[in-house]
Amino acid sequence: MAMFATLVKVRGIILMWNEDFFLEASLMFLLLVCFGYLSLVWVSKWVLGHKKTKKFPPGPLPLPIIGHLHLLTGIPHQALAKLSSKYGGLMGLNLGQQRCVVVSSPEVAKEFLVKHDKAFANRPPYGFTSCLFYGQQNDLFFASYGAPWRRRRKICTLRLFTAKRLQEVEYVRYELVGALLHKISRLSHDGTVAVDISECVGDMSTNLISRLLYSHERESERDQGGTDVPQLVKDLEQETVPFIGDFIPWISWLDLWRRPRIRYVHRHMDAFITRILTERKEAMMHNNAPTDDLLHEIMKPSQDEDHSLTMLEVKSIILGMLGGSIHTTALTLEWAMAELLKNPHCLTKLQREIDTVIGCKKKQISDSDIPSLKYLRCVVKEVFRLHPVAPLLLPRISTEECKVHDYTLPANTHLLVNVWAIGRDEGVWKNARNFIPERFEGKDIDLKGQHFELLPFGAGRRICMGLPLALSMVEVTLANLVNKFDWELPNGVTCETMNMNEKAGISSNKAAPTIAVPRHRV
Repeated sequence: MAMFATLVKVRGIILMWNEDFFLEASLMFLLLVCFGYLSLVWVSKWVLGHKKTKKFPPGPLPLPIIGHLHLLTGIPHQALAKLSSKYGGLMGLNLGQQRCVVVSSPEVAKEFLVKHDKAFANRPPYGFTSCLFYGQQNDLFFASYGAPWRRRRKICTLRLFTAKRLQEVEYVRYELVGALLHKISRLSHDGTVAVDISECVGDMSTNLISRLLYSHERESERDQGGTDVPQLVKDLEQETVPFIGDFIPWISWLDLWRRPRIRYVHRHMDAFITRILTERKEAMMHNNAPTDDLLHEIMKPSQDEDHSLTMLEVKSIILGMLGGSIHTTALTLEWAMAELLKNPHCLTKLQREIDTVIGCKKKQISDSDIPSLKYLRCVVKEVFRLHPVAPLLLPRISTEECKVHDYTLPANTHLLVNVWAIGRDEGVWKNARNFIPERFEGKDIDLKGQHFELLPFGAGRRICMGLPLALSMVEVTLANLVNKFDWELPNGVTCETMNMNEKAGISSNKAAPTIAVPRHRV
């Protein structure tokens, strides 16, 4: 019975917390029988082959077949951080039959992301990538490192994320931040009603990314009875998790029940993207298509193969941008506001800086004001330190054998960088669990992958290309939210009792929405 209970737990862990699905009892019984038989096979192979194994980083003793999957209970990055406190900044695990190393220190992270960056530049070939993202090799985030991936990344970077491009579309961000402030004022009835900050910034983030990508907004979609993009993105995130067979190939048949759900999500997302592309093609034929969004840039005909994309690549880029941008910006803003509400002295200090540097008469803060707001940037860095959107970054896999410190890592070793654990390491940060923006004052620490104690966007070849846009949007939006309104917790909630817990998922999602009462500043 204990073994059966362990299997039930592992099933939930492998599925990455998809609580809406349950395996049939018959499948679990068959799995139990297989487990018992193959345990004997595994133990014999482990005993015979153990002496031949090269030195691998330390970790807890694995169970037969499942390895260490049973240890990833609750929230994975927190569970891994707890294990790393015992086994060190470089820990070895067996996720089913897959070798994996978990990095939880800045020094080791630098070793992997600088010295061995090229060897670990690939992504694991998880089964969901071919189902959701038009084939792994057409994708931006999960494609293997190589010339096709570099070409797609270069096109997107040059056409959306350069400083010049961000300046050209600044008016879009300025307009949508203004709309956000107006919406909050309207919903709060001029400071008499609490508002859901997560919902407000989520809508703003959706509108921003939609405008930048294909010149649509969520409100226009809803008015036309169209697709609910945020819900599609949530569905996509829920399914962006490995299959059981990715870790234990011989029971990959258990994934058959999950595939219909993935096909459902992909079908609806593909229908939405196809409609967007069809409308754009028609507009281009009549010479009345928008010319200031990413879709215009990536659909332009080109005689140069290095600057042309297939239709599958275009679809995959749009899908990846939606999935990787909308939720992440909104989540960071929600955590930022939550921390300021929990630490009102920081909120007051930030408002005073804005009043002193910018002046209280300016209606809306823009990008050009941000470099002068030193404390604002400290606040944003502190938010990313405590609440990185991707706590384990995206996994990597090695293409060759590597020697790291005194250990030998074979080819096809998975790599997880626990930036959440690094950000809360007492050996790196004093009072690491406390929100103290002042820790960054006078220090030259940025978010661009050069300082390995702070890696919310990753580093090296696979650093997040959307960093400039995400950082700008968080800074400008947060500055305007605290400049426009005084914020208070609703009745019955105090700084001590507000819920700052995370919930399970691949992102650092907040367990409870952030609710507050905004009042116009005098």
